[in-house]
Amino acid sequence: MNFVRYGLSKARKEGLARTLLAALDLVSQKMGSAWHNRGYFINPYAKKNSTLPPRNAAKICRDLTLAGVTVIPLTIDVADFQRWLALAQFPADYVELCEDSYPHRYPYLFIEKALEHFVSALLLEINEGDTLIDVGAAESPWYETAERLYGCVGYALDRCFPPGIHGKKIGADATSMPISDGFATKITLHWAYDSFEGEADVRFIPEAYRVLGETGKMVILPLFLDNFHYVVSSPLIDTRYIDYNGAQRVWEDYSVPCRFERWYSVEAFVNRVVANLSGFTLTIYYIDNAREVSPAIEWPPYYTTFVALFTKMPDKGGRRNVPF
Repeated sequence: MNFVRYGLSKARKEGLARTLLAALDLVSQKMGSAWHNRGYFINPYAKKNSTLPPRNAAKICRDLTLAGVTVIPLTIDVADFQRWLALAQFPADYVELCEDSYPHRYPYLFIEKALEHFVSALLLEINEGDTLIDVGAAESPWYETAERLYGCVGYALDRCFPPGIHGKKIGADATSMPISDGFATKITLHWAYDSFEGEADVRFIPEAYRVLGETGKMVILPLFLDNFHYVVSSPLIDTRYIDYNGAQRVWEDYSVPCRFERWYSVEAFVNRVVANLSGFTLTIYYIDNAREVSPAIEWPPYYTTFVALFTKMPDKGGRRNVPF
């Protein structure tokens, strides 16, 4: 009886519609993600990944240029990539993991991942004097592969690792890395930045600037740019408490578990990233021949197209590369 009286009182004060919405939210918390994500199941007009219009890459390049961002076409030397791939000798278990993870959605995931690493190494010009941090590494062997290929010192950082520094693995949030100023010379993010929820994408940029030494470089790829600003989420994953930052919600309907995957419009990218460069210079590369990398692959639009290269300008304060 008390619950009924409370409900009637709340309805009088806040209005019936708002009270009903609050009740639905309460029910959704009790019934779990399937009910919370009811928009996917009952709204025929809900945006879904498979029904989005084709990405207008030419317009995205033009709009970036108009916004004052440097855009450079990048043509992959296919023969060079194939030679590099043979030298890289990625572990067999990593290749198998890539190919077996989501064969229906990402049927050629290993080649895509290999291309990401090839392009990042190319743009960063990794060498034996570098200290590299692979952010959002998860199961990736890139930090070890880079050490073997280029003679650098490599580290892997991810929130899924035990907290703290354990050998070459760092368990931490990328927006608050437990390492000293100027420690690294190169930072890579391979299919990681899109998962930075809320304001994490904005907060990460000054943190990366802090961690990099003078003239350090960072590469983010793929850089997810599209016709409008949206976040992709799976309907059967609990998506409560996501901060969409004004982005539209798009449902992942390929049966791939995904809580948060941000795709920027040019306007959102400029407002969230370009406006907060913290001293970096930014260059966007547009890969114009991805389909030539492997003729057997019909390269879908979610594979690497745009790449962001951040370069730290010389610091007059003279920061040094110091240990942990």
